[in-house]
Amino acid sequence: MTREERIKEAEELIKQDNYQEALMKYVTIWKDTPFDLKVIERIQFLYSRIHEGTLDFQPSTSETYMFRGISRFWEQDLENSIKNLDQAIKLDPKNHYAYKSRAFSKLHSNKGKEAFDDIRQAIDINPAGEYIDNLAQFYSEIGDTANALKYYQKAAETEPDNARLWYNYGVELMENKEYQRAYEMYKKAVELWPQYPDANSNIQYLLDAGLVKRK
Repeated sequence: MTREERIKEAEELIKQDNYQEALMKYVTIWKDTPFDLKVIERIQFLYSRIHEGTLDFQPSTSETYMFRGISRFWEQDLENSIKNLDQAIKLDPKNHYAYKSRAFSKLHSNKGKEAFDDIRQAIDINPAGEYIDNLAQFYSEIGDTANALKYYQKAAETEPDNARLWYNYGVELMENKEYQRAYEMYKKAVELWPQYPDANSNIQYLLDAGLVKRK
C-alpha cells in the first residue's frame, strides 16, 4: 500500500469518527516521514478529538505517548505533556522527536537548562537541521544572539535544500539589523522555493525600505 493510500484510509476512518484507529494509522505514516508537518498536525487533531470526547484511549508505544504529550503541549497542559513525553522516552530512549518535543514543553515550563539538554540529546541521536534550528531558536529566546546566529547557520548548512531553514536564519539576521546578510538568506530560500511568501515579502520590504542593494 502506498503512502497516499494509507493516508486516504486514515481519512476515511476519521469520516467514520473512528479516531483511535485513524490515529494509529497516522502514527505508522509518521514513522516513515517524521518531519512531515501535515502528518503531525493530523495526529494532533486526532488526539484533540479523543481528548475532547473523553474516549478511553491508553497509549501503548513510545510514539503514541509522544503524540499525546505533543497534544497536551498545544492544550498548554505542560505538566502532563512532560509526563507523557517522559514515558515515550522511557519506552524508547532513542526517540529523538520525543526529546525535541519535551524540550519545548520544558522551555515553556521555565526549565531552560533541561530544555537545552533535551534538544541537544535529540541532536546527538539525529543531527538533523530541524533540531539544530530548534536549538538556535532556544538561544534566540533567551537573548543569546551569537549562539542563535551560529546554530541557525549550522542548521541551514546541514540541510541546504530546506528553504525554511535559510529563511529562519534570515529572520534572525534581520532582527539583528544585519540586513544585507538577511537579504542573501532570503534569496537562498526563494531559490529553493520561488513562491515562498514570507521570504518574498521580506525581500521586498528590505528593498522598498532602502536597507539593502539588489543583487
